[in-house]
Amino acid sequence: MSESEIRQVKMSEVVQIGFVVRDVEKVAEAWSSMFGLGPWNFRDIDGTIDRGRFQGVYHKEKLAMASLGSLSLELVQPIEGKAVHAEFLETVGEGLQHIQVRVDDVDTEVNKLLEQGAEILLSRPGRVAYIGNLPGGLVLELVTNRPIENK
Repeated sequence: MSESEIRQVKMSEVVQIGFVVRDVEKVAEAWSSMFGLGPWNFRDIDGTIDRGRFQGVYHKEKLAMASLGSLSLELVQPIEGKAVHAEFLETVGEGLQHIQVRVDDVDTEVNKLLEQGAEILLSRPGRVAYIGNLPGGLVLELVTNRPIENK
């Protein structure tokens, strides 16, 4: 096995495409009307980021989720705090912000990416990590294939 193969992140599938928007309800309604997408499930999330560039930052966001075949579409509207999605909206504007992929071990794959110059934007070790500073401007959200035990 070559060194480049050892450093490769082993992704099993793309499961989600995430978009940052100014108004999740308006965009969900437009996409339903234009593309027949939905139903949309809405929820609010908030919390403090455990690890990464935004460690300790409180954030609140409104989400809308819908399915497109086996792929999940996620709309994220930053509400409060300056974390990863709010920064994207401020610097880039609305648009495709991340893809989510499943991996067997989030922490192992994060470490491989860090060795290659990537940056942790936010992370909940063992569960999820948003990784930036990747070629082409990609922001990758890694999630585990394995069920998470409640701790």
